[in-house]
Amino acid sequence: MKKCYKVLASLALASVFFLPATSYAAGRDQKIADLKSEGLVTGYPDGSLGLDKPISRAEVSVLLTHMTGNRVKGPGKQIFKDVPSSHWASGYVQTANRLKNPQGVRTIVGYPDGSFRPENPVSNAEIIKMMTVSAKKNLTPADVKTASWPSSWIDWAKDLGIIGPGSDVDSLDPQAPASRGDVFVMIYNAGQSVKPRGENKPSPQENKPSTPARPAVSGGFEFAAFNSGKSFNHEKFKQEFLALINADRAKQGLVPLQWGDDLSQGAIVRVEELLKNGSIDVNGQDHVRLDGRSWTTAFDYIRPQLHTTIFGENLAEIIHMSNERIGKKSRLYMTDEAVLAKNFYQMWWNSPGHRANMMEPKYRYLNLQVRVGNYAQLGKPGKNTVYFVGTTHFRGDYQ
Repeated sequence: MKKCYKVLASLALASVFFLPATSYAAGRDQKIADLKSEGLVTGYPDGSLGLDKPISRAEVSVLLTHMTGNRVKGPGKQIFKDVPSSHWASGYVQTANRLKNPQGVRTIVGYPDGSFRPENPVSNAEIIKMMTVSAKKNLTPADVKTASWPSSWIDWAKDLGIIGPGSDVDSLDPQAPASRGDVFVMIYNAGQSVKPRGENKPSPQENKPSTPARPAVSGGFEFAAFNSGKSFNHEKFKQEFLALINADRAKQGLVPLQWGDDLSQGAIVRVEELLKNGSIDVNGQDHVRLDGRSWTTAFDYIRPQLHTTIFGENLAEIIHMSNERIGKKSRLYMTDEAVLAKNFYQMWWNSPGHRANMMEPKYRYLNLQVRVGNYAQLGKPGKNTVYFVGTTHFRGDYQ
């Protein structure tokens, strides 16, 4: 049985950054501070971040590895002639070189002569390309082949809100070495997959589904029984999850989260529309509704109160594919509330951005939903698919 985990996008060596959605506007300084507080960027021994200094290809490899939730256990196998296993970044270079977007486009690659040039400074054009590959999940090898360098990449990055007006990164010389500060902000923007301010209205073409969504529970008695609570105790699942998250919050001296019942209506809308979509990304975008609007519109029924506090969203999915209609692992998840709660919790905990959301000191309430169906966009023909999607929504106290 093949099993796929996904937190925003494929977890295993996927070049999609694990930053959760949080509904407050962050300026340049705040974006960098957020990355630093989550341990995703680090400074020098004197405590400075060297924001005006250039950044090397080896250093970018470290950032890409950390931001995608991957871990390096030791020195990597030598795959480039100028990065021996004794090089301090060899494991990171090996990992970063394997990162791809869902269409198979690599995030960072070596040179035709077999070198990686780890100490070379990264140019603005190069980091723009890397961030675009990471954020533009529908970017195909054919797109890359016909792209103009670097204008196509700059245009795509502006469309994604990685650079340009409202992004806190603008007026860059493509050929100049990228500064650490600009790279950090671009990483934040790519992880959020934001649109430039004032340009959030999706076009009709953006709203057009690339893959027709199918009914996820059609003909599946077991799935319907799970989703309705007949065969799965959703209340127990929620309590198991709350126990896990509050145990870790207690270790950090944080206030325990309570169940946010007022979030249920919007949370149910979100989990069920993502189940129908068969993916937690919608037409290449994260944290959006099926019609392209922001995820926050599912909670319009509790405005204006929600405007007075911070609130956020974490998403994750699990895809099982096997020759059996419902495999052994899937049945375990569909019948053991503690096992499923622990599995989703660990997925979010292992992602620095999602962990930071769960450990946000300002949050006071949580709502958790899970659904299962038999359709996933990443499912393969000839294989039976079991698709789990989980959502958590958080908010602080209303003012």
